[in-house]
Amino acid sequence: MTSYYADGARNVRGTPVDAVPVEQRIDFGRNDAREASNVISPLTRLSSESVVATSQSFYDREKRRRNRDLRDQLRSQPDVGGILDLAAARGEFWDAIGVGTALHTAAWKVREGARRPDFMGDSRWTHLLELVREKLPGGEARNLSNTIWSLASLACQSWPLFGEIAAGVLEKAAEFKTQEISNTSWAFATVRWYDGPLFACLAAETLARSSGGTSQDLTNTLWAFATVSYAVRDLFEGLCGRAADCAAEFKPQECANTLWAMAIAAVKHDHLVGLISCKACSSLPEFRTQNLSNFIWAYAKLGYQDEAVAGCILAEASQKLPYFTAQDVTTTVWAFSTMPRRNDGFLEDCVAELQQKSLIQPMLPQHASNTLWALATVMFASQPLFDFLSACVTERVAEFKPQELANTVWAFATVALNQESAVLRVSQHSIKKMCEFSCQSTANFIWAYAKLAYDDVDVIQCVQAAAFQKLESSSEQDLSTTMWAFSTMLHRDDAFLKGWVIAVKARAALQRVKPQHASNMLWAMATVPFHEHACFAELTESVVDQLAAFSPQDLSCCIWACATVVHRDCVFTDRLARESVRRLGDFDPQSIGQLVWGVSYLDTSFREVYGAVSRLLEDSTCLLRCNEKVLAMVARALFRGGEAKLAWKLFDQIESNQIDPGITAIGIWLHESRHQQPNAAQELQVLAVLSRLRPCRHLSATVLNAAALRLEELGEALPARALVSQLQGHSASDAVTQLLADRLGLGETSGACSSPTRRPQLCVPNWHMPSQVRGQACCDYDKQCKLLQHVLATANRGDPQSVIDSIERFSVDGNGWLKIAGGGKGVVLDELVLNLAPKPVNLIVEFGCFVGYSATRMARLLRPRGGRLISVEVDPVHACIARSTLEYAGLADTVSICVGYSEEVIPHLLQTSGGMAAQAVFMDQRGTRFHIDLQMLEAHGLMSDGCAVLGDNVLKPGAPHFLWYLQTSSRYEQFSVVSLREFASDRIEDWMSFARYCSGATGPSVAGAEPPEGMEHLAFLTDRARVRSCNPAGACEVDEDAWAQHSQEIRRAYEVVGIRPRIVHVCRHDSGEAFVNW
Repeated sequence: MTSYYADGARNVRGTPVDAVPVEQRIDFGRNDAREASNVISPLTRLSSESVVATSQSFYDREKRRRNRDLRDQLRSQPDVGGILDLAAARGEFWDAIGVGTALHTAAWKVREGARRPDFMGDSRWTHLLELVREKLPGGEARNLSNTIWSLASLACQSWPLFGEIAAGVLEKAAEFKTQEISNTSWAFATVRWYDGPLFACLAAETLARSSGGTSQDLTNTLWAFATVSYAVRDLFEGLCGRAADCAAEFKPQECANTLWAMAIAAVKHDHLVGLISCKACSSLPEFRTQNLSNFIWAYAKLGYQDEAVAGCILAEASQKLPYFTAQDVTTTVWAFSTMPRRNDGFLEDCVAELQQKSLIQPMLPQHASNTLWALATVMFASQPLFDFLSACVTERVAEFKPQELANTVWAFATVALNQESAVLRVSQHSIKKMCEFSCQSTANFIWAYAKLAYDDVDVIQCVQAAAFQKLESSSEQDLSTTMWAFSTMLHRDDAFLKGWVIAVKARAALQRVKPQHASNMLWAMATVPFHEHACFAELTESVVDQLAAFSPQDLSCCIWACATVVHRDCVFTDRLARESVRRLGDFDPQSIGQLVWGVSYLDTSFREVYGAVSRLLEDSTCLLRCNEKVLAMVARALFRGGEAKLAWKLFDQIESNQIDPGITAIGIWLHESRHQQPNAAQELQVLAVLSRLRPCRHLSATVLNAAALRLEELGEALPARALVSQLQGHSASDAVTQLLADRLGLGETSGACSSPTRRPQLCVPNWHMPSQVRGQACCDYDKQCKLLQHVLATANRGDPQSVIDSIERFSVDGNGWLKIAGGGKGVVLDELVLNLAPKPVNLIVEFGCFVGYSATRMARLLRPRGGRLISVEVDPVHACIARSTLEYAGLADTVSICVGYSEEVIPHLLQTSGGMAAQAVFMDQRGTRFHIDLQMLEAHGLMSDGCAVLGDNVLKPGAPHFLWYLQTSSRYEQFSVVSLREFASDRIEDWMSFARYCSGATGPSVAGAEPPEGMEHLAFLTDRARVRSCNPAGACEVDEDAWAQHSQEIRRAYEVVGIRPRIVHVCRHDSGEAFVNW
């Protein structure tokens, strides 16, 4: 850095300057001037103006000479303390230049390694600053520049003095030279003094000087304005243009600083970057480690990815890695993580270097966070490296800034390495600092939290509150990410959703929503679900012309979301189906399933989609990649779209490739072959596939027993006997098999008899007998299978009551709780048949058969009265178990089990019942479907006048829409609920609802009142509890305490929305007999 001093070393008397005390030199100078004037004036008769001019010129020379002498004396001091002593003793006699020189010299000595003064405790330093403040106003522009440069170099934080200097700069800026502007800008940026008017003035003066200044001046100016974030584009583009003219002269630090400034200001100048890159690559050995790391960071930040440049820097960085600071290492790792070039060996060396450095000094939060982010960005998922970095995070997490907390948990989620201890610590500290999080950090944090499958309510609510406050300022991506996260965690808050929708609409009105963001938003709203059709319409309209830019996953998620909330937009659906077919080969199996399921539910007119999907799945490689969920979606979509031939073609492919399609898909094919388009041969083929897919030997035998019973129903006695004989011959028979054998006329040893000689009239599949293995193979139906074995071993054949007692004992004897309507609920079921249903009770329809408990309980009372029961069950395995239970209880001729989804079974129930309407309906399926299925029963005339409607679990987990409909529709009367304890769980309250159907009701009130605000959210809570309870092995298990709390929360919520039924209870007579006090 340059200071300005005049030449001249001796006074007019010839006395060496060093021999005269400094404080007297100014007085001597004045005397010299007077004496010279007195001598010259009489001899030359000069005018008074000439004398004055001569005197001033002489005086200025003397002043500069003495200041140079002072500079030499100051420089000769051994340390800064000597300078401060000199200033304390003689500083009051110095002028502005002298004081500035003292400060400047102290700064240079510190730069050269001298000890920095004690700014707070050294009175000499305080005295020097007072001198600066006193003398500065009388100084020149360069004094201002040198003073602020010196203070910045000393890292002195004297804010009042900075303010005075800034005011002086504003006053004298026009007098500054180019270098002084550069130095002043650099100094104020170094001390982080950001003053808008000051930097605006400096920027104007910089632009006013079209030329001049060295390369160092240019780079310092660029660095300064970038550091204080004064990124005026005209200023930077002008400076970059000048820098391009002298880039060949750049030193390594100037190359790094210029590129760094451009990156911070986000100003790209391809020509200058190219020149700097060439200069840098030719002089990389001269780069210091900090220059090297800053250069590659800026190069990456600006989006440049030249392989040659990156390769040169990578090679140089590998050599100098041991000399890198921790910050240099993390900066370099970050830079290379943003480029396509990935070098695992270099990344490992970098982390190893960080490990070594952490032994000397703990890693700073920023370094740990940046390294984690970088490794995650390139998917460098090394468990040992992440364990090390996770330990660093845990150790210093309290020091992390909001962005560092968000980046850390984001990194763990991205590489799917759940560092539980670190994540929990980060989450705890994030809650404390959430108000300081930026919109992006908030979105990234909750995204990662959801991705890692955490669902702590306190964390979620804290993040939601912070996100709600930031909705207006959130970017489109932040809105998309945040909503995706909350939906993934099954968290719904209607107030937040309404604010979120307003923010999304505002963004969509300004510009088209990006494909991925639109897809995520639609998916998130459908997952909750949030039926905001206006928002769906705006989003689909925003992207309908961008479908070519969608990824296959985005396309499938969009159509799945629209179908889930039944948002029908024919133009959007057809265009999306057409675009998907064009790129179907790029779809993954999950996307294929979502696509075809969605377009079938939205009734696309572009029917080519079904054939295209079918042809794609003809490839066995593609078929083998499809999981059970995908196959079920495809099968259901093909049937729903009227493509039964393609659906059965898919079944044949699955069978020939010996693929397990899953229980749901089997149920779909079973329903179609039994009810939609009856085909006994296909039905038996589906049962054959089902029997060989289950690992449990007893369960396979149960399915085969169901097949034999079906053959008997069809009048195919010979195939039934043959199947029973095979079961006995392979020692796979049970009590139900023996019952069948007896009824079919087979003895106990008939398993060894030869096959029947007469060919069956029906094409019967080759049955796969259960293998004989030691032990018991476990499966998803292990508990239900054990229950059936328990019933067959402990109940009396043909005795329904003993079967009921056996099921109840199994559930309470420590074998695991079963969702059955036992205990007090069983009393209500008995009341339904005996007292509530109108007489005669010819038909009862049940939804949710499960293992057959409630069907057995009601059928035992129906059979003596000549009534029938039809039970609807979606799970084919449960249907087979229930079939065996009912057969053993002797009630098979009273109960018919229909396999399938209720919405698909109900239209065919009238045919199944022989045209009879039901006198009673028992609903024990998903509570949020009760009202939908009930209205379908009404529409198809399946309920007789006075039909008794009983609903189970309407409090736990709940059925709010159903109860509201019963309460407000004129079609129902006597609405009440029975409050009782859940079977085998005395701590949990549940309700069973009752209402009586009036078929003759008319008027607008038959549809019921409009559900109040909050009903959708209440329904969501009930479904969420149900979903979580279905995953006992996961982190979201709902235990008895949680269920007890849930039922009370739902009861209070019912009161809030206006569901207020008459409540009755199960009581007991003096004799001990239970009854309901209707």
